[in-house]
Amino acid sequence: MAITYGLGANPFWFFVDKTGAPLAGGYMFSYTNSTRTTKKLIYQDPQGQFPYSDPIIFDGTGTSNALYFKVDSDNPDDTYYLEIYDQDSVLIRTIDNYSPAEGSGGGGNVNVNLRNYITNGQFWRNSGGISTVGVSLPLLMKIAPSAHDGFTHGNAQQYTGSDIVFQKQSTNSIDTLTFGTFTSSSLPGGVTPQNYVNYTCTVAGAEDFKFIQFPINRYVKANLNNQNITFTFFARCNTGNTALQVVARNFFGDGAGADPDNIQVLMNATLTNLWVAYSATISLTDVSSANLGPCGNDALFIQFNLPTNAITSIDIAIPGLFLGNIAPSEYWETYDQLNAVFSAPRTGFTKIGIGSDTDTFGYVLMDDGTLGNSSSNAITRANADTFPLYNLIWNKILNVAGPSYVPIYNSDGSAGTKGATAVDDFTANKQLSLPKNLGRVIAGCLPAQVAKTFTTAFATNSQLTLSSTVSFNTGAPVVLSVTAPDTLPAPLVAGTVYYAIRIDLTHIELAASPTDAIAGTFITLTSNGTGTSQTVTVSPDLLGEFLGERTHIQTAAEVGSHTHPASLDNTRLFAAGSSGSGDFVQNIGGSSLPVTVGFNSGGSPMNWFQPTTFLNVYMKL
Repeated sequence: MAITYGLGANPFWFFVDKTGAPLAGGYMFSYTNSTRTTKKLIYQDPQGQFPYSDPIIFDGTGTSNALYFKVDSDNPDDTYYLEIYDQDSVLIRTIDNYSPAEGSGGGGNVNVNLRNYITNGQFWRNSGGISTVGVSLPLLMKIAPSAHDGFTHGNAQQYTGSDIVFQKQSTNSIDTLTFGTFTSSSLPGGVTPQNYVNYTCTVAGAEDFKFIQFPINRYVKANLNNQNITFTFFARCNTGNTALQVVARNFFGDGAGADPDNIQVLMNATLTNLWVAYSATISLTDVSSANLGPCGNDALFIQFNLPTNAITSIDIAIPGLFLGNIAPSEYWETYDQLNAVFSAPRTGFTKIGIGSDTDTFGYVLMDDGTLGNSSSNAITRANADTFPLYNLIWNKILNVAGPSYVPIYNSDGSAGTKGATAVDDFTANKQLSLPKNLGRVIAGCLPAQVAKTFTTAFATNSQLTLSSTVSFNTGAPVVLSVTAPDTLPAPLVAGTVYYAIRIDLTHIELAASPTDAIAGTFITLTSNGTGTSQTVTVSPDLLGEFLGERTHIQTAAEVGSHTHPASLDNTRLFAAGSSGSGDFVQNIGGSSLPVTVGFNSGGSPMNWFQPTTFLNVYMKL
C-alpha cells in the first residue's frame, strides 16, 4: 500500500462567489466521497504530517495555501467530496469524486442558501416549561416563540397557529416539559446552543397523539411543496421508550371543503442515551391538487411525535430543516437574529402614524370599520388575508364581550348574529367590526377577572391579606363574595362594589369610592369574618370596551358637597352665591327666617378630553 499526498492545484486554490467576486472569508469542508458525511482531512505538507483545521478558511482574496490531498494507491476510489461556502454560509460549489491525480475534479455551482427554515430550534426565550411533580401537562401549551406571521389557529382538532407548541390528546398521563441548559460543547461535532427541551412521562396514559410542533411556512401549494429537504436534529433518551418520529404536516386550512391533513413521515429514530445527530433527506409530498379551505390559513408544520402510552424521558436540541439534499455540518443563528423574528409585530398589534391606510402594508387603519372575506363587502378591508385578525377579534372580544363592542353584520350591511365559530362567520361572508378607536385614547385593561381568597386583620389598619396584589391597583373596583356559613368581615357586604387601596405585594385595604381610595381613606373593619371562602375579585375592563364622552354637562349630584355662607347685617341678610359674591337677599326685620341659596349655573358642557394629539392608528393583520 502506498500513501501519497498530492498537490491539488499549483500553487494555490482560488474561488469566487456567485457574483464573480473573490470568495473572501469563505471556507471549505472535506469528506469521503463514498459517504459525504465522514471527514477526510487535507494537509499542509506533502508528507501528510500537518492537517488543516476543518473547515479550511480562504483569505481576503479568495485563495488558500497549498492543499495536499491523501491518495491511497490500494484504494483509488477513496476520493474526496468538497463543499465550498461563502462567509454567510451560502453553498457556492460542490466538488465530488475529487483526487489530485484527476486535475481539478468535477461538480458544479449549486448556490443553495443553507438556511434553517425552523425558526428558533434553539428554544430561545422559552416558556420555562412545566415541571410540577405529579401534575399533568395541559393539552396545549406554547413553549417557545417561532414563526408567526399569518398563522391562525381555528382548527378544532389540533393546533394550527404560530410558535412552538406542545400538544397531547388527553390528561391521562403524568408528564413534564422543561428546558435544560448546556454547560459545555456537549453536542458531537456541532455548535452547542444554550437550551434543549426535555419531555418526561412518569405515568403512561391512553392517548393517540403527543407532539412538539414547529411552524414552517404558510401556503402549502407553493413554497416548499414537492421540494427536496434535509431534516436534522440532535436527541437522546435518558430512560424508557426510545422511539421518536418526525413528520411533516400539511394543514389545508379551515372551512368547508378542506382536505384532511396530509401527514408525511420524515424519520423514525431509535434514540440512545448519548447525544446523536440524526439526518434524513426526503422530497416533501406534492399537495398541489389538494383542496384548501376558504379561510386561507393553510400551512406546513414539522412535528416530533413523542411516544404515547409509554414512560420515557427524551431530550431534543437544534432541529433544522434545509432546502436541498445536503445540510451544513454546523449551523447557528445569533440571538439577535432570532429576536428579529420574535419582536416583529404580531396579528392584533397596533402602531400610530400620519400616513394613509395605503401607506402601511400588512396593517389596517382602525377607522371603526369592518373586516371580512372578499365577498363580505367589508368597509375597511375585504380580503382573505384578514382572517387572522378577524379570528383574533372574534375570539377575544366578540366571544367574550358580545356585539355591543364589535358589532357583526351580514354582507348587505344589515345587523348580523354571531355564529358558532369565527370560521363559520368568516365563510358566511359576515363583516366583523374593528375595535372602536376614532376620537378615543387607548388604555390598558385586565384580560379577565382576577379573584383571590383573603384573610383579614381588622386590628391592623383593616387590611386584607392576599397571596398577591398584582392587578389590585389603587382605585380598582372590587367585589367580595363568601360561601355560607362563612361570613365576611363587618361591615363589608357581598356583591357591593368597593375600591382597592394597594398597600404592598400582599395587602390591600378597601375604600367606599375611587376618591377615598386615592386619598387612602379606608373602611374600618370591626371583625375578621369567618371561614376560608372569603374572596375578593377585581372587575376587568374588557378588551374592546369603550367608555367616556367628549363633553359633559355636570349634574347637581356630581357637584362636591359645599356650603354658601350667609351673613346678617341688622335686619338685612347677605348670602354668598355660587359666584362667591355677597348678594342682598331680604329684610328680615330682626326675625329669624330660613334661607335657601340656589344654584346659579349656565349648564354649558365641559370639555372632557385630556390634552390630546390625533394620529392614525393601525392594527396588524
